[in-house]
Amino acid sequence: MGRINAEVGNSQIDKAEEYILNGIKILADLKLKPLYSPGYLSLAELYADAGQKDKARENLKKANTLFREMGMSYWLDKAQKVLKRGG
Repeated sequence: MGRINAEVGNSQIDKAEEYILNGIKILADLKLKPLYSPGYLSLAELYADAGQKDKARENLKKANTLFREMGMSYWLDKAQKVLKRGG
């Protein structure tokens, strides 16, 4: 839901952020690290698109750390693309 709201535009950024954070929390509570890690990348993309570079970098850092810990190279590549576009 968060990613869908993010696609609508800046008018829905708060709602998108809320959905993504709730998804991360639910999956973290269930200890499903491989499933909630991409949520931080989604937040980074959301913030990068909204021009909130500090928040984007913070979430990219979290995502990259988790991806490295788990050897999730596919997601590391995606994170690099976000970084290149201004995250």
